[in-house]
Amino acid sequence: MPNLVEHFLFKQQSIAVKAFLKAKLWLSRYPADMNVDVFYATPERAFSKLIAPIINGGNLYPTISVVLQSMEMAAGQTPGGFFKKYAQSKSDPNVFEEYKHPLVYELTYRATVWSALQTDMDVLLYQAMTSAPQNNKFATVVDGQWMEIEVKTPQSESVLDPGEARDVSFRYGFDLMVPRAYLPLNHEEYYGRILSTEEVYDII
Repeated sequence: MPNLVEHFLFKQQSIAVKAFLKAKLWLSRYPADMNVDVFYATPERAFSKLIAPIINGGNLYPTISVVLQSMEMAAGQTPGGFFKKYAQSKSDPNVFEEYKHPLVYELTYRATVWSALQTDMDVLLYQAMTSAPQNNKFATVVDGQWMEIEVKTPQSESVLDPGEARDVSFRYGFDLMVPRAYLPLNHEEYYGRILSTEEVYDII
């Protein structure tokens, strides 16, 4: 019978991307409780809930929002959908499970960074760009699978903020590309085991 999977779409990969930003982007001149904050949110939501109140209070410490921007099936990296794997269930030896190869997707996350000083922004961009360049991607393990992160296309986005925000903060953005992320498929379960076989041969 089908075992329907309720799966949060690339949730573990998103957690890994956020953890990468928190681990690699850090400014020594700020105290720990006012250092770089990383939130999973769209730039619009992050600005309205996080940046605007800080600007109004006149104390802007570095803030990063990150969100999954696009997901595209990785061409040529997923085998045919007819290939299957059978495995005995770990919870019940009388149950066999049929698996198909997971779908392989290329993910693009968008990170948006706000800082009060251009010098702070320069350091944060340097840290991001050197922590995961194309020739030495950052690597980690997610759900038992190898996952890589590459930082791409840093660019200024200050013109996207309201005028009063541009007077007190700098805004930049860059992409974080995950070349291979796995989307599991449902598996089917089969009950019963073959306990013995009897073979009869005709002798000619």
